[in-house]
Amino acid sequence: GFSAQLTRSTTSTMKTGIAQVLFCGASLRGVSSWMYSLQRHRQIVDRMLSSDEFSRWMGLTILSLGDGSCSLRMHVRGEMANGFGIAHGAIVFALADSAMAFAANNGEQVVVTLSNAISYSVAVDVGDELVASVARQSRSGRTETYTATVVRNNTDTVAVLVGVTSRTKTNHDHGSS
Repeated sequence: GFSAQLTRSTTSTMKTGIAQVLFCGASLRGVSSWMYSLQRHRQIVDRMLSSDEFSRWMGLTILSLGDGSCSLRMHVRGEMANGFGIAHGAIVFALADSAMAFAANNGEQVVVTLSNAISYSVAVDVGDELVASVARQSRSGRTETYTATVVRNNTDTVAVLVGVTSRTKTNHDHGSS
């Protein structure tokens, strides 16, 4: 009677608990492989940044990095101004383009840009802090579409860039870190 019910109930509960632990272990294995992927993404981006003199000259700082996303920050310096005393549009474009490149190069193959279109809405002044935030919008085969928004001083959107990338057949170098 009661003893048999308790045993069946306990056995059932134990099996359920074991299944939950095994399931949880599988989930954790998935998380750790995702974390490794994020770690690999960071290694790739660090390598890209270390060999990109222009991005280093711009003073880019990585704020966040994720699967298909990236946020970068920079400060506009005097030598980045055009003849009107405002930031050259190429500086804003380069910030958004670099953020897109860092977001897109998150796997084993090198990703290159096929096209970019940018719209500027507000002038950028010397001394402004700019943050570019990029997110992947779609993926189809080897191509992906990204949108980057550039914000100045945490208030005004100054530009929006839409870009299309292509995953090449060239692998990122596994040998260097």
